[in-house]
Amino acid sequence: IATANDDGQVKLAFMGDETTKSRTMQHGGDDEMTMTTCAVFRPPSFGENGKVSQQSNVELASGGTDCFIKLWDVSRPGKPISSYSTQNPNNNTTTNQMCNPPIIHSLSWSPSGNILSAGLGNGQIHLLSTPNKKTSKLMLQKILNEDMEHYGSAIACTIFPNLRSEQKIEDRLFVTAGNNGKILIWDLGTSVVVVGGDNDCGVEDDPCTLFFPPNDNLQKQNETTTTTTETTTEEITSTLSNTSIKNDDDQQPPKVLFGISHPHKPNWMVCSSIYDVDMSNTLFVCDTSCEISAYTLPCR
Repeated sequence: IATANDDGQVKLAFMGDETTKSRTMQHGGDDEMTMTTCAVFRPPSFGENGKVSQQSNVELASGGTDCFIKLWDVSRPGKPISSYSTQNPNNNTTTNQMCNPPIIHSLSWSPSGNILSAGLGNGQIHLLSTPNKKTSKLMLQKILNEDMEHYGSAIACTIFPNLRSEQKIEDRLFVTAGNNGKILIWDLGTSVVVVGGDNDCGVEDDPCTLFFPPNDNLQKQNETTTTTTETTTEEITSTLSNTSIKNDDDQQPPKVLFGISHPHKPNWMVCSSIYDVDMSNTLFVCDTSCEISAYTLPCR
């Protein structure tokens, strides 16, 4: 278990049969007033037989208010493998953004472990990759030159839902939620997920074919009743119909498939697969209220 703490540390607890061991990684410097905001384990590598590789290291990504994302080998917690600055990703300036800085609010790995998403306080989403996955010299590199941006709000959380988890790994489907309550469902396209790569879902399994055309309303469920809540899906879809990242080649850029207007600020999201017996293809949203909302996605 990994916990991100306000003192700039990431605490690891290893749960054994009888004993619990702990380990600490220092995300922020000793002289910095840095809070660690998130820590996520990288999905394991799989061998040709479909089983988890025993030789793969356990890796973890952490983010904080210092606008840095750091990649760690859990077995060597003294120093991060790689660091990435959301303030200065291209190392072309030493000026830090003082107003509304891009602090890291959320981190999430794609199911294949090839893409790391970062939701930032300035409303941007950075997608990172680690090209040298099989070596110990992993470098967090930005995939897109153009920044993905949310619907006019800071990013609260991001997830890769992998709705077809029992069929295959799928990295193109991506969900973001903003502090303004807007939830967007994205297709990251072939400019992010390389065709023929380990995280390619194939042309026949394009995320666009996974959903019915969204209605004016999406179904929202609660503990006692199943009701329909008013959403601005049509408004968001029409507004963002041309929202995609510019790309000069023939690859498909990221684009918004549809959106949901949630009444409160989301804090966390998780999604069930289309194969779950109970409440399949459902997006669960925790927010600033005392309730957990469940949205049934319009899957075919």
